[in-house]
Amino acid sequence: MKETILALKADLTTNGFCDYYSGDNVFLSIDEDLLPRDVTFPAIGIKDGEIDYLYEEYGTRQKTYTIDLWVYYEAPTADETHTGSGAANPDGILGFMKNLVDHLEHNKLGIASIEQGLPLRETPSELFGGEDFFVMRKMLTIEYVRLEETI
Repeated sequence: MKETILALKADLTTNGFCDYYSGDNVFLSIDEDLLPRDVTFPAIGIKDGEIDYLYEEYGTRQKTYTIDLWVYYEAPTADETHTGSGAANPDGILGFMKNLVDHLEHNKLGIASIEQGLPLRETPSELFGGEDFFVMRKMLTIEYVRLEETI
């Protein structure tokens, strides 16, 4: 899990999957409700998920695990946030998620033992914040399957 999360962070930081996203705001997250103080938007929080083990014959095991990506997006107005407007927000949170899914589908992150990496599900977008701070957020769950020798 650790190697995959770090590879995913490096990939999202350095491989531009859309023109207006610099990759500067990718962070490891312990909770989807906590954001770094200096974050700007759009931002992506990476959180570890479940790991399932399947032991196979001949000393190998298959690890299937999920990683949750929380996308945080500035919320100027409902329509602009969802569908986009202007150079800084051309796609909105929905277009941003589409770009992210397209980038991560079948992306093995350069790790030889990963057999597949596939987006599984997206949550509905929701408003998140407090008294004077509001952003839209949406979660993408990705599943990775990895084979390892146990002998």
